[in-house]
Amino acid sequence: MLLFERDMKNLRIYDALTMKHEKDINCNSVILAVEFIPDKNAICVSLSDRTFIFYSAKPKDYVRLRKFNLKFI
Repeated sequence: MLLFERDMKNLRIYDALTMKHEKDINCNSVILAVEFIPDKNAICVSLSDRTFIFYSAKPKDYVRLRKFNLKFI
């Protein structure tokens, strides 16, 4: 389970069954949206500075996979 508050820079990850906190991900900019991509088993975080950051969705891992900076929308 992923939780974030609008206009904040922190993403909290919990185990959905036990609701035990697993990891915090701090971002440099405000989080606009978070999506799970089942085909890649990845999490995509969209930031207000036009950046997309992809994380592995493996439990207790959540390493950063890729980062894209968009020049314009």
